[in-house]
Amino acid sequence: MKGKIINYFLFFILCLYCFTSCNDAKDNYSPKTDSITISSPDSVKVDTPNVKVDSALKIPDNGIAKIKKTQKPDSAIKNDITSKDSAAALIDLSSLTKDGIVIWTLPEKMKTYVQSLVKVRIATYINKLGALKDIDTTKSNSGSSEIDVSKKMKVTLVSGKDSDFIIVAKDSIHTIPDKNYAEWLWTVTPLKAGTKFLILKVSQIEINDGKERVLEDKNVFSKEFKVKVSFAYVTTQTWNFIKANWIIISAIITFFTGLVVRKKINDGNKNKPDPQT
Repeated sequence: MKGKIINYFLFFILCLYCFTSCNDAKDNYSPKTDSITISSPDSVKVDTPNVKVDSALKIPDNGIAKIKKTQKPDSAIKNDITSKDSAAALIDLSSLTKDGIVIWTLPEKMKTYVQSLVKVRIATYINKLGALKDIDTTKSNSGSSEIDVSKKMKVTLVSGKDSDFIIVAKDSIHTIPDKNYAEWLWTVTPLKAGTKFLILKVSQIEINDGKERVLEDKNVFSKEFKVKVSFAYVTTQTWNFIKANWIIISAIITFFTGLVVRKKINDGNKNKPDPQT
């Protein structure tokens, strides 16, 4: 009997110990959070990366707020720039250069006072085949060269040393299209015969704050061409002059013809014998 009482007493002590241990564990338990601390109903502090919290978020009375984790896609990040940054981005894009090609064709021989055509094309490298269309680069004074192409390019054609040409061009600056080529045309008229020279210059154009500046000190291409000029005064120059001034020339010829006829008539009258003698 005494043994049973001792067993009951030990069993009671064990149950009391277990009950006390469970209460202590419950009081000391603190669940792990996602590093989110709430100091007041109107402020939220978030240390977790890639967590977006609306500044207007209000914590309800029960102290529980739903926080949505979001991550912006690359496209949204690119578009999330100010107007000033956007303008700067446009400037940078317009200043970028691409791999391209310049193609030229000039006549090897010219005649004095006869107009000849000089042609230059510039394109990005992807449009090379289209730019080479109908141009035989194997001929003398024709060819191509790889260059760095900006959004706008300037091409000039000038007379070389001891050369005398009349060079007429419409525009020296053209925009290089993305899916085609830009073309420059000049009419060149040599004024003197002999071995003459033409110089071709290609320059990039920098666009900054909407203003264009020609980078003359950075010619991406420059080449001198030799041209043989022969005389063509009788066959060309004289005929062109007659066509342009045929009314005046006809009047002068008629005037002098009249003078000659009148002189002959007067001389004939003087040589006639006087009938009274």
